[in-house]
Amino acid sequence: MKDSIIERYVYDVVRRLPEKERADVSEEMGANIYDMLPENPSREQIEEVVYGLGSDGEVGGQVREKEG
Repeated sequence: MKDSIIERYVYDVVRRLPEKERADVSEEMGANIYDMLPENPSREQIEEVVYGLGSDGEVGGQVREKEG
């Protein structure tokens, strides 16, 4: 269940990107989120990190600007 929170968030961000960029951004974003978490994080810790990043639309827009 904990991984699905991260997977859903990353999916919602990258689905807004051009298809050719999705795999790389998805991998990098997932790795960055896991790096921000302690070992064996609780659901609350995961939600705090994920929600702290901003909405999926905001983050997707920032990634598009960075990649573009």
